[in-house]
Amino acid sequence: MNAYAVIKRLIFMALLALPLASHGQSLTPHQLVDRFSETLSTSDFEDATTALLQQNESLGYAAYDLAHWRMMFKDEFGPKVSALGRFQGMELIREREYAPSFKRAVYLHKMAGGFVFWHMTFYRAPGGWVISGIEVTNDPKQLSGYLKEIE
Repeated sequence: MNAYAVIKRLIFMALLALPLASHGQSLTPHQLVDRFSETLSTSDFEDATTALLQQNESLGYAAYDLAHWRMMFKDEFGPKVSALGRFQGMELIREREYAPSFKRAVYLHKMAGGFVFWHMTFYRAPGGWVISGIEVTNDPKQLSGYLKEIE
């Protein structure tokens, strides 16, 4: 990565932190996914996943999961998603609130050459909403399982 790319990434990451730091409030699950989607429409998958996990990191939630998810995004999901072409948007397929502090949702992530499904679990930690589980697949059979889980 050249110096310009490093500086651009650092500025991007600093800008992500502004809404949380300046307003002292956290994002809702929908806002977390919207920020991921908006970032992906103007940047790359790595920046978008940084945006998605930034609130978890700022609240110090599940450090092991963050390292594991970053590795999965970089090594597994990133290449698959990038191979499907330009980002076309995300749509909420189904969401369920199990308790005031626990939600699950399935999103359709559309690209020019295909799609993937995101199955996410959200938990309201003491400082705000965090992602407590992520699964990504392009297998419609797995989607059926996800949807049954959140009926």
